[in-house]
Amino acid sequence: MKTRLNMLSDNERSEVHEASMRILSEIGFKVTSERSVDLLCRAGANVDKDTGHVRFPRKMVEGAIGSAQKKVTLFSRDMKHDCRLYDREAPALATDGASFQIIDYGADEFRRSTSKDLFRLAVMADFLREIEIFWPMVIAGDIPESEHTMKEFAISLLGTGKHIQHEASGEREARAEIAIASAAVGGGEELRRKPIFSAVQCPVSPMTLEKGSVEAAIEFSRAGIPVVGMSMALSGVTAPATLAGALTVSNAETIGSLVVSQAACEGAPFIYGVSSAPVDIGGGGFLNGAPELALISAAAAQMATSYGLPSLVAGMITDAHYQSQQSGFEKMQTGLIPALAGPSIICGVGGIEEDNVASLEQLVIDCDIWGSIMRILRGFEANADTISFDLIKRLSPGHNYHDDMETAKRFRKEVWQPRLPIRQNVTAWNAGGSKTTEESAHEIVVETLSNHHPAPIERDREKEIMRLYKGFQKSTHQ
Repeated sequence: MKTRLNMLSDNERSEVHEASMRILSEIGFKVTSERSVDLLCRAGANVDKDTGHVRFPRKMVEGAIGSAQKKVTLFSRDMKHDCRLYDREAPALATDGASFQIIDYGADEFRRSTSKDLFRLAVMADFLREIEIFWPMVIAGDIPESEHTMKEFAISLLGTGKHIQHEASGEREARAEIAIASAAVGGGEELRRKPIFSAVQCPVSPMTLEKGSVEAAIEFSRAGIPVVGMSMALSGVTAPATLAGALTVSNAETIGSLVVSQAACEGAPFIYGVSSAPVDIGGGGFLNGAPELALISAAAAQMATSYGLPSLVAGMITDAHYQSQQSGFEKMQTGLIPALAGPSIICGVGGIEEDNVASLEQLVIDCDIWGSIMRILRGFEANADTISFDLIKRLSPGHNYHDDMETAKRFRKEVWQPRLPIRQNVTAWNAGGSKTTEESAHEIVVETLSNHHPAPIERDREKEIMRLYKGFQKSTHQ
């Protein structure tokens, strides 16, 4: 990646780090899991007898940063889309996750999402080359809430061969997900060697490790499943209103999650995650599409790089209720600025309306926006070959470069070709049916869902996945 942005100076990065270390060692976390408190204390943490807060001494934190696996690969079920998070030229792209509504093409209103919607979104993500990681984009609202996590995981495994990023609400769900993924790849040892899913386990801001999520993170770490410890600190609500303050709280929460991961299993794979933004001071909403989110994400990516950790940050997000001019500029600004800072993963494509609504067409549109961002990141080289002096000498003055073979050869590499944007003149556009960007995206959706088939799971493995799911389902209702 040639084009690069450093949001923080070395001194600013050091200030954030030192303040984070003070938060961890002097203030600490509220931890609502006795099992996790015991684990952390055995690893070197201190418990304040008056407040019950768990504090992490500097030596413990530095040890965790040092022991975490630095070269992480997110493996794919189909073995064709493994996602290496180190030595990358540009960030990997992940879908948005856990929306509870969807908007159908041509509809005026949102509706509750279903299992079928999730499968269709997984198939689209499997087809779109820009997407490397699939976070189940919608909740399966047509099944009981107690079964959501496991059903969504099973659907995603069937809908895409790419790496899946999921979550678990507790130890029991974590163990069930590990069992299902093990069945998909042929056993627990194979899953440990090549984990085909990772888990987003968020601390509760400010500075709380909730029982279910932290115990799930412990289970995943011990099984070799990469854990994304993702802070979602809200500037002005669960963190200071200043972006530096929000970044520092996010950094402390994420590094605290890392400490848990390493206490559970030294050397466990961990991904530094931040999805932090301000709130609308008037209405109270989470401002996902704000430039401030882009700035915090970029700074967080830089913090992760300084620790040598792979990172996931929020981006490609919009507050717009529908596909519109607002969604376009918000997705560009929240995608480009973090991407320039060099995170391992940017997460957020396919969603609108503060990440509450998913759209098949928006997923296609977002991939084109991402393509343009990737072209910007690639930049261009100026040297004797690319300056093309001999060509200029041969054709100038007065000749046209268009018909020269050298132009055709160079053009394919130099100029990005999108799927959707309207580039022909208005006469040609009218002659082609005057299609809008959303109409063109819908045509791609229809074609893909009719003809694209993700890599199948072996029949005996699929049967075992369904057996495990049904066992989980039965035990949930006992």
